[in-house]
Amino acid sequence: SLLFFTNSKTLVFASVIFIISHFFFLLAQSLYDSFLAHFSSKKSAGKISGLGYSLGYLGGIVATLLLQPFYSEGYANNPTLYKLTFPLVAIFFIVFSIPLFISLKDSKNSKQEGILSLIRSSLHKTLNTLKSFKKRKNLSLFLIAFYLMNDALVTIFAFISLYAIQTLALSIKEITWILIITQVVAIPSAILFGTLADKKGQKKVLLFSMTCNNCKYHKA
Repeated sequence: SLLFFTNSKTLVFASVIFIISHFFFLLAQSLYDSFLAHFSSKKSAGKISGLGYSLGYLGGIVATLLLQPFYSEGYANNPTLYKLTFPLVAIFFIVFSIPLFISLKDSKNSKQEGILSLIRSSLHKTLNTLKSFKKRKNLSLFLIAFYLMNDALVTIFAFISLYAIQTLALSIKEITWILIITQVVAIPSAILFGTLADKKGQKKVLLFSMTCNNCKYHKA
């Protein structure tokens, strides 16, 4: 929401707000993902996760279409109207988070500890995990592979709009439809591959997906 108060003269302020908001978004996402274990099993984790992602893509389409009147003219033509998308997206997130806050509870076995105690405990566990990397080869390989794959995806998602505008000279309307089409394809794909992961194994499905992507870009 605070990004509404930024402009070309508030680069430092905008950067600080973006870094803080993005940090807490990723932190919340990690906590959110951890709840998957509470309402799924090893046999249904992929299906439920895929359904969650598909609903997220659907939410992205809805938000993109609802906010189109605000950003369709571009920043230069109407900066105030364009920047209204920031607080409106924040409201969108809050509204659709309310059901989770109301219905989803911590497990009964959760310990009620102070924040400082939890921080110390988390740091201690993290250090122990780092020390045991040599003994846990699979964990080390997984974290390295996840970092390389996830970092590439985050980079694509973060810069695809800038690349489309600056390099491909696409209009905002064209970019909007590209993003919508991408998410339309992603909805059934998330459900399909989530279900396949439960039946065939997460590693096999992931390797298959990455192999297909590599083949596609190699041919291109």
